[in-house]
Amino acid sequence: MERALVENYIFGKFDTFCKRLEKISDMSNIMESLLELQCIKIEGIEEINTHFQTIATNTKSKEYDVLDHRKKEFDKDYLEFKNQIATLYESIQEFVDSCFEKTVTTEQMLRLLMKLEQIGENQIDLNEKYTVVLQQYSQDLDFVQKLYQEQKENPPIPRNIPPVTGKIMWAQQLYRKIDHPMRFFKKKTTLLKTLEMKKVAKNYNKMAAVLLEFELIYYRAWCRFADQARNALHAFLLVRHPETKVIIENVYSTMRELDFIVKEAADTLECRIERVLEDMSNTALIILPEDEPIDVSTFLEQTENLAVSTARKLSQYQMIRSVETKRIPLFKTDFQLAIPNVVLRPSLEDIQAEQSVAIELGDENKFTRMLALKPLDKQIVEHKDVNKVVIQLSTVILSLKARASDLLNSFSEFSGIWNKDPEEKVKEFIETIPTVAEFQTQIGYFSQLELQIRDLPNHFVLESVDIATESLKIALIQECHSRQRTFGLALNERSAADMDEIYSFIENLSKKLSRPIRDLDDVRGAMEALKEIRENEVKIDMTVGPIEESYSVLQRYNLLFQDGNMERVDGLAYAWKNLNTLALQVENLLLKLQPIMKTDLLRGVQRFQADTTEFCKDYNEKGPSEENVPPHEASERLQLFQARFDELWTKYISLSGGEELFGLPVTEYPELHKIKRELSLLQKLYSLYNSVIASINGYNEMLWSDLNIEKINNELLDFQNKIRKLPKALKEWQAFRDLKKKIDDFTESCPLLEMMANKAMMSRHWERIAQVTGHHFEVDSENFSLKNITDASLLKHKEDIEDICISAVKEKDIEAKLKHVISEWSTHAFSFGQFKTRGELLLKGSDTLEKIALVEDSLMILGSLMSNRYNTPFKSTIQHWVQKLGNTAEIIENWIAVQNLWIYLEAVFVGGDIAKQLPQEARRFQNIDKSWQKIMQKAHETSNIIQCCVGDETLAQLLPHLLEQLEICQKSLTGYLEKKRLKFPRFFFVSDPVLLEILGQASDSHTIQAHLLSLFDNVNRVGFHEKNYDQILLFESQEGERVNIIEPVIAQGNVEIWLGQLLNGIRKTIHTIIREASLAISDSGFKLYDFQAMFPAQVRMNIKSPSDFEWQKQSRFYFLEDLDKCVIQITDVEFTYCNEYLGCTDRLVITPLTDRCYITLAQALGMSMGGAPAGPAGTGKTETTKDMGKCLGKYVVVFNCSDQMDYRGLGRIYKGLAQSGAWGCFDEFNRIELPVLSVAAQQIYIVLQCKKNKKPQFIFTDGDVVDMDREFGIFLTMNPGYAGRQELPENLKIQFRTVAMMVPDRGIIMRVKLASAGFRDNQILSRKFYTLYKLCEEQLSKQVHYDFGLRNILSVLRTLGAVKRSNPKEPEKTVVMRVLRDMNLSKLVDEDEPLFMSLINDLFPGITLDKAVYPELQSAIQKQAEKAGLIHHPPWILKLIQLYETQRVRHGMMTLGPTGAGKTKCINILMKAMTDCGAPHKEMRMNPKAITASQMFGTLDVATNDWTDGIFSTLWRKTLKAKKGEHIWIVLDGPVDAIWIENLNSVLDDNKTLTLANGDRIPMSPSCKIIFEPHNIDNASPATVSRNGMVFMSSSVLDWKPILMAWLQTLPATYSDVLWNCFSAVFQGLLSDRDEKQLSEEHIARLFIFAVMWSIGALLEPDDRLKMELFLRKHSAVKELPPVNGVETMFEFGISTSGQWEHWSKKVPEYIYPIDSVPEYTSILVPNVDSVRTDFLMYTIMKQGKAVLLIGEQGTGKTVMIKDYMSKYDPDVHLSKRLNFSSATLPNMFQRSIESYVDKRMGTTYGPPAGKKMTVFIDDINMPVINEWGDQVKGNC
Repeated sequence: MERALVENYIFGKFDTFCKRLEKISDMSNIMESLLELQCIKIEGIEEINTHFQTIATNTKSKEYDVLDHRKKEFDKDYLEFKNQIATLYESIQEFVDSCFEKTVTTEQMLRLLMKLEQIGENQIDLNEKYTVVLQQYSQDLDFVQKLYQEQKENPPIPRNIPPVTGKIMWAQQLYRKIDHPMRFFKKKTTLLKTLEMKKVAKNYNKMAAVLLEFELIYYRAWCRFADQARNALHAFLLVRHPETKVIIENVYSTMRELDFIVKEAADTLECRIERVLEDMSNTALIILPEDEPIDVSTFLEQTENLAVSTARKLSQYQMIRSVETKRIPLFKTDFQLAIPNVVLRPSLEDIQAEQSVAIELGDENKFTRMLALKPLDKQIVEHKDVNKVVIQLSTVILSLKARASDLLNSFSEFSGIWNKDPEEKVKEFIETIPTVAEFQTQIGYFSQLELQIRDLPNHFVLESVDIATESLKIALIQECHSRQRTFGLALNERSAADMDEIYSFIENLSKKLSRPIRDLDDVRGAMEALKEIRENEVKIDMTVGPIEESYSVLQRYNLLFQDGNMERVDGLAYAWKNLNTLALQVENLLLKLQPIMKTDLLRGVQRFQADTTEFCKDYNEKGPSEENVPPHEASERLQLFQARFDELWTKYISLSGGEELFGLPVTEYPELHKIKRELSLLQKLYSLYNSVIASINGYNEMLWSDLNIEKINNELLDFQNKIRKLPKALKEWQAFRDLKKKIDDFTESCPLLEMMANKAMMSRHWERIAQVTGHHFEVDSENFSLKNITDASLLKHKEDIEDICISAVKEKDIEAKLKHVISEWSTHAFSFGQFKTRGELLLKGSDTLEKIALVEDSLMILGSLMSNRYNTPFKSTIQHWVQKLGNTAEIIENWIAVQNLWIYLEAVFVGGDIAKQLPQEARRFQNIDKSWQKIMQKAHETSNIIQCCVGDETLAQLLPHLLEQLEICQKSLTGYLEKKRLKFPRFFFVSDPVLLEILGQASDSHTIQAHLLSLFDNVNRVGFHEKNYDQILLFESQEGERVNIIEPVIAQGNVEIWLGQLLNGIRKTIHTIIREASLAISDSGFKLYDFQAMFPAQVRMNIKSPSDFEWQKQSRFYFLEDLDKCVIQITDVEFTYCNEYLGCTDRLVITPLTDRCYITLAQALGMSMGGAPAGPAGTGKTETTKDMGKCLGKYVVVFNCSDQMDYRGLGRIYKGLAQSGAWGCFDEFNRIELPVLSVAAQQIYIVLQCKKNKKPQFIFTDGDVVDMDREFGIFLTMNPGYAGRQELPENLKIQFRTVAMMVPDRGIIMRVKLASAGFRDNQILSRKFYTLYKLCEEQLSKQVHYDFGLRNILSVLRTLGAVKRSNPKEPEKTVVMRVLRDMNLSKLVDEDEPLFMSLINDLFPGITLDKAVYPELQSAIQKQAEKAGLIHHPPWILKLIQLYETQRVRHGMMTLGPTGAGKTKCINILMKAMTDCGAPHKEMRMNPKAITASQMFGTLDVATNDWTDGIFSTLWRKTLKAKKGEHIWIVLDGPVDAIWIENLNSVLDDNKTLTLANGDRIPMSPSCKIIFEPHNIDNASPATVSRNGMVFMSSSVLDWKPILMAWLQTLPATYSDVLWNCFSAVFQGLLSDRDEKQLSEEHIARLFIFAVMWSIGALLEPDDRLKMELFLRKHSAVKELPPVNGVETMFEFGISTSGQWEHWSKKVPEYIYPIDSVPEYTSILVPNVDSVRTDFLMYTIMKQGKAVLLIGEQGTGKTVMIKDYMSKYDPDVHLSKRLNFSSATLPNMFQRSIESYVDKRMGTTYGPPAGKKMTVFIDDINMPVINEWGDQVKGNC
C-alpha cells in the first residue's frame, strides 16, 4: 500500500510536470508563428502586431519559474494567454475580411493569404477567401483573353523598343499576369479538386498556350529576318564595277546625304524666328466647325486639348491673335423621344454648362505651372473686352430656351402615339367587337401619321445650336409601326380563330358524308350531317367574306405574320364549295336507297318481337331474381342474362331509330325496359358482392407476418361507403344482407386484429388469448395466416382480447424503460479526482452530483413503473432495482458527506502540530484515513457505481461509522482552535470551519490567499518569491496596488506565527513609507507638487493659526522622529497611527456632520469609552465609523447583529478586539435580545475598564486571562425606535458616547461625488439633484417603500459615474436627467408618476429623453413571454425593463405589489430572457415566513457549540460555488417583517457580507443578487427600504385583459370569441375538452354567467348577491340569465349537459334511510340544494388540480360536505387525510403531520404511496394566531 502511494506521489508530480511542458510548448509555437506579423507590410496590420507584441511582452515578463509545476499562477496566465490569442486571431480574421472588401489585385490577395497561412492556417478561416481569389483570377483570365483578342494585331509597344521585341514583351507580360497566381494554386491540393478550379485550370492552359504560340511565331520570324540582315553585313564599302572596273564608293554617297541634312538644319535655324512669329499669329483659341455642327462633348474635348497645346506654345511668346468665327451653328443637339415626353439631349442647360467649362480651360490655376515667362492667358482674361464676351457667352445658350420649348411643344400632336400602352388600347378596341372596316381605319391612321412624321424637317437651327430631328423621327416611326402591328396582330388572331373553326367544321362533316351507307345507322348519320350543313350554311357564308377581307387589309399594309394564315385563307372558299357538292351527292343517294331500307326494317321488327318475348319468359323463370337462389348462383345467372340482354338492347336501339327515320310508329317493349332496370340494380349489387367476397377471401389467405391492417381498413371503409350508396330497393335482397354482414363482421374484427398484430405481443399473450377463445394459435409457424385467427371466435371475447393486447403494449413500454435504466447504470462509473500528492482519493464533486441527479431520475421512472398495473411480469426486477438505486443514492450522499469532512480534517491532522496536542484524536483520524484509502481503492477496482455501492454491505456499514468518527474529531478541535486564536487574535473574527480550513492548508503557504481579506482590511493577495516558494515579498490590494515588504516574511511553520510576522511586516512597511514622506517634507528643496505626486494621501489647507478650531478639529498627522512614530490629533485627543494597509479605496465625503462625528468619537476614545452613532437609516453611521478607522490606520471589523447572537459569541469577539487592537463596529446592536445585552454590558465594562486603567491584561467573564492592546475600540450603531429594536440597558449606555446622526449633508456629498465622476457642471447639477429629491420627499405621496435618502443618492451617483464614463460626449444634463428618471420611476405608484415627471421636466427644461432601448433583451423577453403562453403587454414589459435596469445597479431588489400583479412571472421571464442573451441565470426560491429565523440563518447549539446551517445560509454558500458565468438570484417570496429581513442588512449594504451567529462572515458572490417579492413592506424598517432597489408593480400594470387573452389562447377559437365578448375570466373546468363536441354560443354564454356567479358572487353575502344579479339583469350585454320566479335568484340554477338552465332542486337525490343499520348522527347528510351545489363546485375546481376554500359561519355544514365529497374517493387510487388547526398549531407541527402522510420518492421529492393521489383537508384553517406583524405564519407553510 505504501509503495502504491509513493508511486502515486512520484508519477503524479511527473505527469503534472509533463502537462506543464506541453502548455509551454503550445505557447512557444503560437508566439513563433505569430512573429510573421512583423513581415506583413499592409496598412492596418500594425495595430494587430502591436497587440501581439503586448501579449508577448506580458507573457515573457512573468517573474516566477514556469517550469515549477507548483506555481498555480501559470495555469491562470496560460488561460489568459489563450483567451488573448483567440481575440487576436479574431482581429486578424476581421482584418482579412476588410482587406478583401477593398479593391485589390489577385496577386495582392495571394501574397496576403500566403503570409497569413504562416501565422495560423488552422485558426483563421481562409477557405472562403481562396474561393474569392479563384473567382477574381477567373475574371483576370477572361480579361487577358479579351485584351489579347483586341490588341494582338497591333499590341502597345513601349517607346524606343523594337517592334518585335515590344510584341514579345507584351505577350510575356500577359503571361506573367496569369502565371504567377496559377503557381500558387498548384500548391493547394484541396483547391485543385474543386469543380471551379478545374474549369479555371482549363482556361489557363488554353490562354497560356495561345500566348506562348504568339511569342514563338514572332521570335521565329525575327530569326529569319536577322539571318537575311547578317548576309547584308558581308557587303564591301568599296566595290569595283565588273565591266568598267571603276570603284563605286557606297560610303561616300551616304556622307553626302549627311552634309545635305546639316545644311538644311542651318537654314531652319536661320528662319526660326519668323516662322515662330507666324505660328503665334495663326494660333487658334477655338476650333470652329467648317461643314456641320459638332457635339457638345466633342466641342469641350477639342477646346480642352487646344487650350493645353496653346498654353504650351504661348508660354514662349508674348502676344496672341484672335480669329474671326464663321456664322454657322456651333453646337449640335437632338430631339429624342423619352416617353412620355420629347426632350433635347443634350439639353440647353448642359450645353451652357459645358461652354462655361470651356471658357475656364485657360485659367491660371491649370496652366500657370507650364508658363516659363509672364502668363499671357492672365492678361487675356483680365482684358475688358474679353470679360464682356465671357459674360455674354455665359447666358447665350439659355436665352434660346423659350424658342426651344415652343419647338418641343409642336410635337405634342404626335403624343397619341405613345400616351397609352398599345396592348391595353388594342384590348379595349377588341372589346367593342369591331368590324374589318374599323380595323382598317385604325391601321390606316398610323400609316398617315408615319407620312406626317417623315415630312418633318431634319434640322431646326436656333442661332448657334443645330437641333437634329432624325432620332426623334426614327423613334416616332418605330412607335407607329409597333402600334400598327399590334392592331394587325389582333386582326390576324381573330380571323385565324374564325378560319380554324370553319376548317374544323368542313373536315368533320366531310368525314361523316364520305362514309358508305350500308344500314339504317349509316342513313341516320348521313341525314344528321346534311341537317347540320343546312343549319350553318348562312353563318359560314357570312364569315368567309370578312376573313378574306381581313387578310387583304393586312397584305395591303404589309403586315405579314409567319403563321401560314395568309396561305390558308386562299383555300377557304374552295373547301366550303366542295363540302356543299358532297352533300348534294349524298342526298341523291339516300333518295335511291329509301324503299329497300324500309322493307328490311319491317321484317327486322317482327323478328325482334319474337326474340324479346322468348327472353322475357326465360328471365322470369330462370333469372337471377328467382326466389331462394343462393347469392353466388344468382351472380352467375346475372352474368348470362346480362350478355343476352345487351345483345337485344343493341338491336332495339337500331330498330327504334329506323322507325323514327322512316316516319313509322315506334314499337314499345315495356317488359324489356323493366328487365333493364332490374339488371342495372342487380349488377351494382353483385359486382360489389363479388368484389367483397374476393377481397375477404384474399385477406384470409394472407400470412400473419405480411398483414397490413391499414390497407384492409381502407378497403373495408370503401366497401361500406359503396354499400351505403346502393338503392333502397336492393336492401331487401339476401345478397345485400349477406354482403352487409360480411363487411360488418370483418370491420369489427379489424381493430382486434390490429392490436393482435402489434410487435408487443409475446407468446405469453397468445397463450392467454388461446385460453380465452379455446383455439390454439401456432404464431411461430411460417404458414400461420389470418384465417387461422379468424377461425377463432374473436368477437365473442372481444373485451378480454383487447385487455390482453393493451397489456402487451404497456408491458413492452415498461420493459423498454426498465431495460434502458438497467443498461444505463451498467455503464455509469465513478470519476475520481486528485487529492494533493496522495493520488486519486476523491470522488469528483460535479460528476458525482450529476450521478445523484441521474439516480433520482431513474428512481422516478421506476416509481412510475411500480405504480403501473401492467408491471406484473417485471415487478420483482423493478423492486430489485428500486432498492438498488435507493441504496446507491443514500450511500453516495453519505460518501460525499464523509469526503467533505475528511478533506476538511485531513489538512489539520496530517502534517500539522495537532498530533502532539491531541494525540488521541490524531490516532482516531489516522484510522479513519486508512479506512478512507481502502474505500477509494475499492472504488478504483470496482468503478461501476451500482456494483461498487450495493455489490456488498461494506460501504453501507462503513460510511456512517466513518462519518460519526469524523464528527467526533471535529468537535474535539474547539480547544485547539482557541489556542490558535490567542496566538493570532484576528482568528477570533473567523468561524471555526474557516479557521480549520486555514490551519489545514498551512502546509502550502499559497493557500492563504483566499482568506487574506478575512484577516486584513485590504490585503487581497501576497506575492511570493519565484524560487523560494514560501518567501513573501509583497502584498497587493483589491484595487491592484502592490507594495514591497521591507523585510520579506518566510511563511513556514505554524500559520498563526508567520501570519503575525506578515502583519508586523505590513505595518512596518507602511510606517517606513510614512517616515519617508515626513523626511521629504523636511527637505530644504521640498516641492509640494512633487510631494503630492509621490505621497497622494497628503492634503494642504490654508490655516491662519494652529489654535484655530478649523485646524484643531481636523485629523492632524504628525511624525515624531525621536519616538519614530506617526500620531494623529483630533482636537485634544492623540492617536497612534496603526499602519493597517488600506489600499486605494474610496473615502467618505467630509461634511460638517462627519467632522462632528469624528470629534465626538475621538473624545469617547480619549476617555476610554465606546462610540455609539445613532440615527435613522442611511445617514452614514457605519460608514463614518469605518472611515474614521481608516483615517487612523485601524483594522475595522463590522458585525451585523441579530437576535440570534448569544453572549459567548459576543465575548469571543470582544476578546479578539482587545488582543488585536482592532475596532469592532456592531451594526444594529439594539437588535440583540435584552438578556444577552445585559451580559454584553458586563463584558464590555471589563474590557473598557482594563483600557481605562491602562492594564496589560484582564480576566474575562469566562475566566480567561486576555492580553490588552489599548488601540482597540468598540462602536455601536443603532436605529432607535425601529421595530424589533431593544432599549439598551443603562449600564451599557453609560459606557458609550452617543453621536446623533440625523440629517446628512446631501448637497455637499452630491457635488463632490459628481465632481469626482468627471461632471464639469457639478455645482448646478448637484443643486438640481438635491432639489428634485427634496421636492419628491415633500410632494409625492407617503409610501413605505419610497426612499430618497443617502443610499439611494449614492446608488444614483455611482450609476451617473458609470454612464458618464461610457458616454463621455453626451451632455451632462441629459445624463443626469436620464439616470434620475430611470432609477426612480420604477418604484413610483401610479398617481405619483405624472408629478415626478413634471418635477424632473421643470428642473431640466428643453430636454426630451428617449426611452432606454435594449433590442436583444426585449426580443428575448417577447420570445419567452410567448413561450410561457403570456401576452406581450407593454406596461408589464416596462416593469421587466425597470427590474433589469435596477439589477444592474443594485444587488438587493424588491418587486413590490399586490397579488396577481405579475411579480413572479416578471422575475422568471426576465431571468430566462437574460439567459437567452448569453448570461445564464438561475433562481433559488424560498419563503422566509414559512420557517423560523434560526431555520433560515442557522442554529448554534448552546450545549455543544455545534453550528447547523439554515436554509438561507446554505443557499448563500451555494452561490459561492456556482459555475463561472452563472448568475444566481435568491428569491425571498413571502411577507416582510422586521426580524428576519434585518439579519440581511449587512448583505444589502456596501459590506455585502452575511454575518452569522457563529461568527462566520460570508462575502457575497459577485454573480449573486437577492430579490424580495412581498405584497407590502409595512413592517420593514427604513434601514431595509433604503438598502433595496424598488420596482413597484401596481394592479394597473396588469389589468384583466392580458390575463384573459392569455387564457383564451388555450381554448378553441369558437369558445374564445364568445368568451372575449362576454367578459374577463371563466373557470376552465366548466368547458368541454377541445376534442369533444363543440358547444353553441348560447351554451358558452350561460357557462360564462355561471362562472361569474360562482367566482365573484361566491364571496358575497346574500344581500350583495342580489345587488349583483340586479346589475347583470340591467346590463345590455348580458342576455342568457336564468328565468326566476318569486324569491328565487339566479344562484338557484345550474346548467344541464344540454346547455339549458336547470334548477338545482332537480339534481337533489332522494335520501334513503338504511333499514339494516343505525347510522351515527354526525354522519347523516340529507342532500339539499346547498350540498349538491357545493359538491358540484368542489368537483369542478378540484378536477383541475386546484385547491378549494369553503368559507362560512359555524354550523353551515362545511366540514360535513367536504368529508362527504372525500368519502367518494376510491381508497386504492385516491387517499384523503384530515388536519385540524388551532391557535396552538405551529409550522413544525403541520410539517410533521404532512411528512407522516407521505413517503420519500427520490432525493428531496416526497409524495403519497406509489401510484396514488392524496387530498388533504385542513379544518379551521383560520384558527392559528396572527403574530405582531399581522402574519399568520402557518399560512405560509
